[in-house]
Amino acid sequence: MTRRIEAVTIVVPAHDEQALLPECLHSLAAALRCLRTEVGAVRTCVCVVADRCGDATARLALSLADRFDRFEVLPNSVPCGLGELRNRGTAHALQSLRSPAPERTWILHTDADTVVPTRWAVQHVRYARSGVHAVAGRAVVRWWSGPVVRARPSYEALVAEKITADHHRHVYGANLGVRADAFVDADGFPPLYTGEDHGLWARLLRAGRLTRQPNECPVLTSGRTRGRAPGGLATLLHELSLRSGATVEFGRPWYR
Repeated sequence: MTRRIEAVTIVVPAHDEQALLPECLHSLAAALRCLRTEVGAVRTCVCVVADRCGDATARLALSLADRFDRFEVLPNSVPCGLGELRNRGTAHALQSLRSPAPERTWILHTDADTVVPTRWAVQHVRYARSGVHAVAGRAVVRWWSGPVVRARPSYEALVAEKITADHHRHVYGANLGVRADAFVDADGFPPLYTGEDHGLWARLLRAGRLTRQPNECPVLTSGRTRGRAPGGLATLLHELSLRSGATVEFGRPWYR
């Protein structure tokens, strides 16, 4: 049974991301244009959650608002975890969009240091139309330079452990889609400072939701070693670069 998807929201948390956010937003605009071309009339809204920014992140985001049908910048001045930021952004985007029935609305999440491929939204919506409740896509480090180069062999070995020919077993907030009714029933992301993506995924699995983790359309994320969220990918790359040739302990909490 094919399900209609009438609305798509994209939530992007950003903390002092003036250097990388513009390219992220350009890629999202291209992905939504492709969505309209291939899928047809779909209402869309992008919400950037500007988390305690001391730079020009919010101003730069607003300067690109005309590239989108609906675009929101939601400022946040209170320290809180990524889970809460993503939940607030989702609620704000859905309210702004005045979206249709939750089962016809697809919620996408990515990160401010990430570039999505042109057919990213199209791929997610096709899974949604097939009846899938949630999709966790892959995220690939975009460049390797400086000290992070030392982390590459260990990192890629860890990633490969969870990839097969037709799917993977990773979960990244940078490439995550959930149907709105499943998101609401799961109470959204848990209020964690990091690992909120895994927390939501675990909630969806416990609820028996239909999930997919496809290999196609991975997003490209930065290879920086000083990130915005403690315990995230940047922390992992930093620790691996310090340990370089050492044996990597699999299953650490920060492993994505």
